[in-house]
Amino acid sequence: MANSAGLIMRCLQALAGFYIMNKVVPMNGIFFAILLIYILFTPYYYISLLYFAYMYLDRHTPSRGGRGFYMWRNLFIFKWFADYFPMKLVKTHDLDPGKNYFFICHPHGLLSLSFVGHFALQRTGFATMFKGLFVRFVSLDIQFWFPIHREFALAMGVIAANRQSIEWCLSSKEGNKGGQVVALVVGGGREVLDAHPNTMNLCLKNRKGFVKIALTTGTSLVPVLSFGENEVFEQKAFAPNSRFRRYQEWMLKTFGCTQPVPKSLLPIRHPITTVVGKPIPVAKVDKPSAEQINELHDRYIDNLDPGQNYMFVCHPHGLMSLSFIGHFLVQRTGFATIFKGLNSRFATIDMQFRFPFHREVAMMLGAIAASRRSIEWCLSGKEGTGQVVALVVGGSREVLDANPNTMNLYLKNRKGFINIAITTGTSLVPVLSFGENEIFEQKVFEPNSRFRRYQEWLLKTFGCTQPVPTTYLPFRHPINTIVGKPITVAKVDNPSAEQINELHDRYIDSLRQLFNENKDKYGSKDLKLIIK
Repeated sequence: MANSAGLIMRCLQALAGFYIMNKVVPMNGIFFAILLIYILFTPYYYISLLYFAYMYLDRHTPSRGGRGFYMWRNLFIFKWFADYFPMKLVKTHDLDPGKNYFFICHPHGLLSLSFVGHFALQRTGFATMFKGLFVRFVSLDIQFWFPIHREFALAMGVIAANRQSIEWCLSSKEGNKGGQVVALVVGGGREVLDAHPNTMNLCLKNRKGFVKIALTTGTSLVPVLSFGENEVFEQKAFAPNSRFRRYQEWMLKTFGCTQPVPKSLLPIRHPITTVVGKPIPVAKVDKPSAEQINELHDRYIDNLDPGQNYMFVCHPHGLMSLSFIGHFLVQRTGFATIFKGLNSRFATIDMQFRFPFHREVAMMLGAIAASRRSIEWCLSGKEGTGQVVALVVGGSREVLDANPNTMNLYLKNRKGFINIAITTGTSLVPVLSFGENEIFEQKVFEPNSRFRRYQEWLLKTFGCTQPVPTTYLPFRHPINTIVGKPITVAKVDNPSAEQINELHDRYIDSLRQLFNENKDKYGSKDLKLIIK
């Protein structure tokens, strides 16, 4: 009996999914448009005339806040739709109902089904999680060209995707001083053709209109990431110069939307988890300059918020970590300009603080001891927010393997930094230095040689060792250090081994991706990444 009930529910959920897809892709709008045109040539022509007159008089509503109809959103069929995958909405930070927020959603996927479920239909708990906030979902203007279909869209709280429409909601023109949320899938139709499983190809570098709106209205930006949106469909990929691909590009350029070719009629049952990130405060600027727009755009992409703490995990150590000393300790390469509002400390071995006077110089530069207690003190909020601790996690173990054209990283068994990140809720930021291993060549000793055993003894006893460089001064070789995207970490007081291992694996994957994205640009063609 239970199996029969479950099967019936799955069928109902599938029907709900099919129904919502027809709402997102306005097939019913095309049907009603043909029907109303047909009625014009019947004795009941006045019905069509009256409706078309209403459409004309109501033409500004999609750009003036729309009109959400809660009874429509509460229909049981929409709950079935959300349960089909199922969808889950995750809140990471509380939002003030007295302020407005601009939710920037990624990725678009084929149909943005998760964002429709969360923010248009609100069937995943938005109203409960974010009490006092009223959300509207932005969609293409073409949604409001089709008769009857436009009424369904407006009832779901959908508004038109134009600047006037978004600013109307965020600039308090409706008499509300706060509590307004606009959710925008900023990648738009351009991301549709790159929506493939296990990838997030985001069109964002040249999308700055949302940043300008945020500045002119003084609205906080909230990044929203949907994990699973790209997995609910597989689409056929066409060659760049094929006839159908050119047709897709023409549609995109002409109408702002395109025609993907999914391999299945219904979406795949794949869990979708959507994470609402921490808001980025934005000061109101009536006429923002290009520099202000670019600065906020870069801050949004990097998501390095002065109201949050970060652990910069640096690789490789090299012989002396000179690049990281230059960037994060003496800060002579623009750290303060690039990451405004962040205070950086560089973690180094405790031995640095055992020598008189030398310890004073190190501490004046911002060095701290590389111990758990020391790092947690900075990241646990005892000194406020905006704190960055830069840690070369491979330590001196990487020194003896620091040779040109290789990155031998000791990382597989280094999980202490993961534990600290989880217990303090600190975002991890992978940092890769291309050139650090190229500025010295060192003499390599045989594993069983006397000097190699001496180097290993030093490493084991004092936590540092004695390399033998072939030159006294480092080579003049360019060093390019890439600061990657932060990995958001939820705070857990007593993390389990599974939680530590899961984040550790995610960090290594992020590090490999950062290496692959920048190797050809900043490294040699023979450069290899080896994680031990």
